[in-house]
Amino acid sequence: MGFHMSKSDNSLFVLHNIGVTIYVLIYVDDIILTGSNEVLLQQVVTSLSKTFSLKYLGLLHYFLGIEVHRDDDGLFLSQSKYIQEVLHDTKMQDCKGIHLPMSTSAPLLVDDGAPKTDGTEYRSVLGKLQYLSLTRPDIIYAVNKLTQFNTFPSVAHWQAVKRLLRYLKETFLSILSTDLATFSYTKLGDINDRRSISGYIIFLGITPISWCSRKQPTVSRCSTEAEYRAVASALNPGNSGVKMVVQGTIYGTSLTELLSCRFPLLLHQTLVLAIADHSHATCTVAASGAAVAVSAASIPTHDSLIRFS
Repeated sequence: MGFHMSKSDNSLFVLHNIGVTIYVLIYVDDIILTGSNEVLLQQVVTSLSKTFSLKYLGLLHYFLGIEVHRDDDGLFLSQSKYIQEVLHDTKMQDCKGIHLPMSTSAPLLVDDGAPKTDGTEYRSVLGKLQYLSLTRPDIIYAVNKLTQFNTFPSVAHWQAVKRLLRYLKETFLSILSTDLATFSYTKLGDINDRRSISGYIIFLGITPISWCSRKQPTVSRCSTEAEYRAVASALNPGNSGVKMVVQGTIYGTSLTELLSCRFPLLLHQTLVLAIADHSHATCTVAASGAAVAVSAASIPTHDSLIRFS
């Protein structure tokens, strides 16, 4: 039929045919079929029905615990029903909700001196919460932090899991922001090897979803080049050679790095310049082989959410 298996997911098959794209997602005996041409979609269904016994269920509304709602802007994915099932399984359906997923004052320790708890139930609940994080990126950090104690969880760790469940009880009907914002920062020239350090943190709404701090592979000839490398690294966080499509805003603390994104030739003409922190620019950035539609803005250093000591 001409379908090719996706490199990112072995269950996803893609067909490109003269400007038309068809996607087929298969999970055991469930199939999702979508594409840009109704006639070709029907031909695919007809062809599959000649080999397999198919039952057409109509428009997609629910799939593997994920609810699909339609409006004028497109599709909205939700797991509110799944959250209610998790709360019921843990007998937390009547708990009092809270607005923060984790405590900011009580650190979690491997050996906190608290009695141990049932590790089987602990791991089971966290497994469900990991699946929930597909549509709730605001709990990714909390879930990943709590899974660090899977081997010998204590009562304190279980209390942290129950706190996360209380947060879900409070927010299970919330609509999360999909605004993407990246903060980029550069620490210039290490005193020993002269290589600068790049850092970035990426937010989806108010939730950090990716962050990194590392030395640049080569020595930069000026501060602007080092800052430009930091922006490029932030726009391609995977650094895997795979082309990415990124939309959002990237914030830096120097106007020169943002201008260099728009006019790369400036890299050959710019020395270390003193630029006022409150400068502002907007441009389209293309870096690291990524397909990018990003507005870039300069912010005061003290407003940056990333800093090096």
